[in-house]
Amino acid sequence: MKLGGIGVELDGVALATASDATSRVEIMQMAEARVLDGGTVIRKTYFGDRIWDKQASEHLEYHFIAVGNAVEHQTRFRDLLSHAAILAQLGV
Repeated sequence: MKLGGIGVELDGVALATASDATSRVEIMQMAEARVLDGGTVIRKTYFGDRIWDKQASEHLEYHFIAVGNAVEHQTRFRDLLSHAAILAQLGV
């Protein structure tokens, strides 16, 4: 809803938002189901900037990467501008 309001087209993009579910865990589960469409993955990674992002990631057994200074975590980036370092962390 918010992205559509600013003109961002989402047709064909698999995602879930707070418009779809109330809890972070439910939103993440819904997004995962939409992206995988019945498939499986080896590793799931979530980038987040708040404690609830970290908690939901732990609950769902996602690899968590903190962004910014609001969350203490072993893997953390100041922002998402360090593309090479982030890709290296992801094994890409």
